[in-house]
Amino acid sequence: MRFPAWVERAGVARPLETGVRLETGDVLRTGAGARALLRLDEGSVVKLGAEARFAIREVRVADDQWGSFSALFDVLRGAFRFTTASLGAQRRRDVTIAVGAVTAGIRGTDIWGRARGGEDLVALIEGQVEIRHADRVVRLEQPASAYVAPRDGDAGPVSVVEAAQLAAWAGETEPIAGSGLQHADGIWVLHLAAAREAAGLDGLVRALQEAGVAPRLEAAEVDGVAWTRAVLPGFASRADALAVGRALRERFALPEPWVSTAR
Repeated sequence: MRFPAWVERAGVARPLETGVRLETGDVLRTGAGARALLRLDEGSVVKLGAEARFAIREVRVADDQWGSFSALFDVLRGAFRFTTASLGAQRRRDVTIAVGAVTAGIRGTDIWGRARGGEDLVALIEGQVEIRHADRVVRLEQPASAYVAPRDGDAGPVSVVEAAQLAAWAGETEPIAGSGLQHADGIWVLHLAAAREAAGLDGLVRALQEAGVAPRLEAAEVDGVAWTRAVLPGFASRADALAVGRALRERFALPEPWVSTAR
């Protein structure tokens, strides 16, 4: 994940934290320059680009010997990539992703798409996908093929996408090392500010949360003096932590942030 990002649950928006378990009904929202990566229970991965809205309508893992998995997602805005994991031969997957007015039915594949700029688009990277749009049903079976549906006109035929274009699209959802990535296993911690009393950090914490950042408060003792620190844990590398520290220092007029590894 790269901030800013929020999860909306029961009408309340909170900054998205690494490692949090999402629920049916949650809506994820990313801000400018953000990235988010979601790992589903059966191992598949959803990547979201900047300024996206992604709704989890339904996720269901059957409690039977086959362990079948089904899900319904809605890409309300922005770019996404869905990459399936390998399932056992006896397991079944049924994932449907609505991309604006286009619906993609997935059995096992790697697709990229977006809902933006007056059109809805689904591009096949690998596998196959069934597209439903208006009164049309189209199957994408050739890698690097795409279905584009203008919102104010009729969709054209399935097109073949040049490798450079497909790579450019994929870049909209790929995490960039050193740009501020956080994940559940990250060991680097960014220290933003400290105060003798926790209340002294309330204003900063609220401002960061409104900006789509989820700081944590932790107690520390320096030379026998108790302090409370506002920190951001879970960075993938020191460079990622420092990149966020520089951005937040400039935006919120913070003292020089520093980083450490998690204890």
